[in-house]
Amino acid sequence: MAKLDRVVMNQAWTCSVSSTVSFLPAGISDHTPTLLDIANDIRISRPFKFLNCWPSSKTFSDNVSFVWTQRHYGKKISFLFQKLKALRAPLRSLHKDEFSNLDKRVIAARNTLLDCQTSILETGGSTLLFRQEKVLLEEFKLYGLLRLRLSTNVPNSSTFSLMMVLPNIFTLLSKKESTTDTADNLPSSLFQQGTLQPCHTSILIAAITDDEILEALKYIDRNKSPRVDGFSSGFFLDTWGTVGHDFCAAARDYFVTGVMPKAANSTLITLVPKVTVGIH
Repeated sequence: MAKLDRVVMNQAWTCSVSSTVSFLPAGISDHTPTLLDIANDIRISRPFKFLNCWPSSKTFSDNVSFVWTQRHYGKKISFLFQKLKALRAPLRSLHKDEFSNLDKRVIAARNTLLDCQTSILETGGSTLLFRQEKVLLEEFKLYGLLRLRLSTNVPNSSTFSLMMVLPNIFTLLSKKESTTDTADNLPSSLFQQGTLQPCHTSILIAAITDDEILEALKYIDRNKSPRVDGFSSGFFLDTWGTVGHDFCAAARDYFVTGVMPKAANSTLITLVPKVTVGIH
């Protein structure tokens, strides 16, 4: 019987990766399951995503402000993308320094607190021990709170980013234009005539304001559908005083030019396994 299944690799793979291939019994299928065993420890970088706990860091605002003061070039939407891309590295470093391995940090802080409290019970306590207990208690509560905030983020497959923020902003603002209170107050005879007067058309084509953009942004949940860049609507709300001007400029630019970069509508396709644990 002819063998239907093959594994193909190029020279670059064979030179850099040590691997073996095993063909498993086919069972009732026409195809044989193929198992690729990679001996090398290949590190796969995780996609960037904004975490709700980051704004609680004392250095978060400084990182955002520093990147936002750097000079960038290009169209207004591209200008915004460049700044967000440059912000990823500082935020990754912040996460590594202050928010990585929170489970271990919580356990370590708890054990240190219990050791201090044990010493107080055994010795009757002292001013130094009571002060130390207070500091350790606050540290333990802080790590527990950070872990809770981290758990409120949707997993990687639900990261909500600028790629979703801007299209949603445009959709919400477009809907707002058609349901504005000013339009509701137009005289009914206007619609019966079938034509609009210049004074009325000027209302319908009025420029979008920054307040309307911010209001539309607030309608979007902090965590939503997966996109590419990883920045959530929560990021823009938390840093609005710094990034709001550029965000509004990018949103208004779309309504003026009608041009949206392909990246703004790009997305990720994630394969979700049908079983909890894969079996060979």
